[in-house]
Amino acid sequence: MGALIGSILYVGSLGEPDNEAVAFATLGLDQTVMATETSSYEIHRAVEHFSYIVLGWTIEPAFAEEVVEALGEGYSVIAQSQEKQSILLTVSASPELLVDEGVAYDVLMLLQKRITEYNSKTHAGYNIAVERYSFVEGERSDWRIVAGMTLLAVVMASLVVILFENTYARSRRS
Repeated sequence: MGALIGSILYVGSLGEPDNEAVAFATLGLDQTVMATETSSYEIHRAVEHFSYIVLGWTIEPAFAEEVVEALGEGYSVIAQSQEKQSILLTVSASPELLVDEGVAYDVLMLLQKRITEYNSKTHAGYNIAVERYSFVEGERSDWRIVAGMTLLAVVMASLVVILFENTYARSRRS
């Protein structure tokens, strides 16, 4: 009974699960801007290498400051490469803040702004060719946590009883 009450108190002390907004972007290259890159293989490789540059932007401190300016305090962005030319951006925030598809869109617009600046300085034609947004609502299955904690408590109590019985049985024989 104590294990069950302890499990319920533990679950009650847990905060709300995190909600995340996810943005998926596939980078592309405007071939009219970079006419010297004629081979589709060369274009594919150029965009693949550019996606690593974009991933680098997301971990620099200046990008984190831009996220704070655009979204406010408490938001963070994690980017990871998906395939060769695609990037998955996960935006999460502290529980009291709103996270929705609009937040993911704002982060993609920050990247688009940086891509535009990069293009103007290097005379390149990179862009975000495909973009998708989604919202992932965090879920926590309370009954599984309670069942797991109760099972753990039962196993621990059984071990204590077995150790006590072995110790008590030895002392009765002596």
